Amino acid sequence: MARRMKLPSARSAFAMAACSLGIVAASAALAGTQEQLGENASSQIDAAEPIGQTFTADGDPNLVSIGFGFFNSNSANVNSVTTVRLYEGVGDGGTLIATTSDTLPDLAAFAETFFDFDLSAANVRLAPGQVYTALVYRPNSRWALQRNNPSEPPFAPDYAGGHLMSSGVVSTTQDARFRVVTAPDVPLLAPLAVLALTLGLVVGGHRHLGRID
Repeated sequence: MARRMKLPSARSAFAMAACSLGIVAASAALAGTQEQLGENASSQIDAAEPIGQTFTADGDPNLVSIGFGFFNSNSANVNSVTTVRLYEGVGDGGTLIATTSDTLPDLAAFAETFFDFDLSAANVRLAPGQVYTALVYRPNSRWALQRNNPSEPPFAPDYAGGHLMSSGVVSTTQDARFRVVTAPDVPLLAPLAVLALTLGLVVGGHRHLGRID
């Protein structure tokens, strides 16, 4: 007895293709991270500007965010915006690549927080092996930048790709408590191939429906 081979409808084909696009996009959205989260000291931001961290780009090229650890050392001051600027090279003498400002959580005196500044909309592509400098700026002394001195307890691993910059001088031993998050490019070739194949099967199949005995 002969029966017709059932092919997916166009709507089903689009759903299958969209699913494959979503799976690939989701896997591509998995971000890479460089970080040094140890801390045993802090520096008043407005007194130590320019202060921040140098780092070396590695892996995924698309910048997502830059984060720092903060300590509320003087809650009498207004919790105004904090600005992060990203420069190419060491220090603030290179090209300014991106800048963003945000307000840190309004925490009690002597509280600490880690805050990631969103830079995804800046469309910054980091070059692997290139050194960059992320600097923090504030108009008053409410917040201090947390840092790690590997020669003092509690000990934390040294970040090999860069160091703390404070008052325009790069330390040879210390690091800020920081995190740089990047993401890979989204590979479009694979999902587009699935889309083309799926639609081709549907269109071709509906034109020439086969029979299976």
